Amino acid sequence: MDCNWMYDRYYDGKRGEIKEIFKLGVALFLKAAKRSNIVISEGGIRCLCASCDCRWIRSEDEIKYDLYTKGFRPNYWIWTSHGETIMSDPPASSATNFGVVYQGSSSSSALIVPAQNYQHYPFNEMDHMITDALGIGVANDGDEYDGDQLSNADAQRFFNLLKDTNEPLFEDSTDSKLTVCVRLLGLKCNFLIPELAMDAIAKLVLDTTPIYARSDLL
Repeated sequence: MDCNWMYDRYYDGKRGEIKEIFKLGVALFLKAAKRSNIVISEGGIRCLCASCDCRWIRSEDEIKYDLYTKGFRPNYWIWTSHGETIMSDPPASSATNFGVVYQGSSSSSALIVPAQNYQHYPFNEMDHMITDALGIGVANDGDEYDGDQLSNADAQRFFNLLKDTNEPLFEDSTDSKLTVCVRLLGLKCNFLIPELAMDAIAKLVLDTTPIYARSDLL
C-alpha cells in the first residue's frame, strides 16, 4: 500500500462510509504534522482539504472533519505546507524522517510516519492515534478499551487488533506488530518497494526470527 489512501476515502458502493485506512492515515498525519518546525512556527496546522487548500490554520478536529467530508486538496503528494521538503540526496543515516522526499522519487512516496524516529514509538501512543481515528473509547487506565462504545462488528475487530498491538512481538522486543507495519509502510512509500519485494522481506524477517517467537508473529 502507498499514499493513494489520501484519495480513496469511501468503500466501493458505500459513499459516505469512510475507510478505516483513511481515518488512520489522517490521524497519523495530524500527529506528525504538528511536530514539524513550520507548523510550530505558524502556531497551527493549515487545513489541507480541497476547500481550504492550505490557506487557513484550523484545529485538528476541524481538519479531520474537512478531510472526511471534502477530501484532500488535489495532487498534494508532497506536504510542503506541513514541513515536508525535497532533498537532492538521501541522508547517510538509515533512519526515516518525517517530512523528507528525495528528488526523483514518485509523488506517492510522501511519508505518513508518526514521528521523526518511529523505530521504538510508544505502543500506547500508537493506540491513541488509532482509537482517535476510529472513534473508539479508551478507559482511563489506558490498558482496557470500552467495549460498550463498539457499535458494530468492524469496531469489535479493531478492538481485538488494538489489544494485540500492545504486546511486544516477542520477549524483550521493543516493537509491536503495529510499529513494525508502520515502519515497513514508511520504507515501501519512501523507496517505492514493490509488493512482491515486501512479501520477500517479510518472509526473510520471519525466517530469521527465533523459532520460539514465530508463532506470535503469524
